[in-house]
Amino acid sequence: MSALKFCIGLFSVLLINSFVVHAEIHKWADENGKVHYGDRPPVSEKIEQLEISVDSFSSVEVRDLDESDMAILGREQSNKQQGLAKKVVMYSIESCGYCKKAKTYFNANNVSFTELDINKSASAKRQWKKLNGTGVPLILIGERKMRGFSISSFENIYFN
Repeated sequence: MSALKFCIGLFSVLLINSFVVHAEIHKWADENGKVHYGDRPPVSEKIEQLEISVDSFSSVEVRDLDESDMAILGREQSNKQQGLAKKVVMYSIESCGYCKKAKTYFNANNVSFTELDINKSASAKRQWKKLNGTGVPLILIGERKMRGFSISSFENIYFN
């Protein structure tokens, strides 16, 4: 009897999962020109379907800046050779949770940094693209590049 209940339960789960559909986001303007977004637009309005992508890293990758990165940034000598503190630059977007986490950490720990929002600055976006930016945050720490953010990875680079 328990095997029968298991089979019925499994069949029910598979049946329910077969009806899962992917969500669509639509954009439309009402008669007053106000723009709206939603998963179900009014039938009477002309709509535009939007492709939404999340520009955030799911893991952290750290590597040294290569010669082309250094040229893009206009750096000729290493920060170590100049005896300077490690400069921190973060390419971000306003809606990025990892960017907010990094910014909160930097502020709480008195880490001086420059934030460049790639959605608000065309020059920041161009530089981010030249640095092979594919997501945010992209954080430069001295001569290292960190894609994504974790406190332990940052501290390992910044304090060592």
